[in-house]
Amino acid sequence: MTLALPASTLRAGDNFALTTSVDRTSAYLYLYSVDPAGQIQQLLPNRTGSATKPLPEQPFLVEAGQTIAFPSKDARFSVFVEGPPGTSTLVAFASVQPLNLDALRTYPSTSDTFAQMNIAGFNALSEGLKMAADALPGNLYAQTTAAFTVVK
Repeated sequence: MTLALPASTLRAGDNFALTTSVDRTSAYLYLYSVDPAGQIQQLLPNRTGSATKPLPEQPFLVEAGQTIAFPSKDARFSVFVEGPPGTSTLVAFASVQPLNLDALRTYPSTSDTFAQMNIAGFNALSEGLKMAADALPGNLYAQTTAAFTVVK
């Protein structure tokens, strides 16, 4: 599993994209941003659509060997660097089976594209994802991270 950013230092307000891939087997992809304060936003899966009519969240399946860009070129949204200055971490988690993460996340409003996690910090996120994956018999999963520095 890979996760790549265009740079290791990004300015607050910059538009950015990343690439990620799974190597050995098709898997459901979950992508998170952990800011320097420990706040976590779920980037994938998400509820894309329009601001007034978001689509229901759907599991995001990536085929083995496929590299995806996030956001994709045809996405109806952009992703901007947010948060206080400091080190932020992107977390990619792949699971052979889709995970039930309803207890760990919430959408602040019906029009929000991205969910907020009800936990804080990288360690809590990692443990929560592993617990959800381990709850599925015979499930296989992998996790990788990429850190970047946010500057004003």
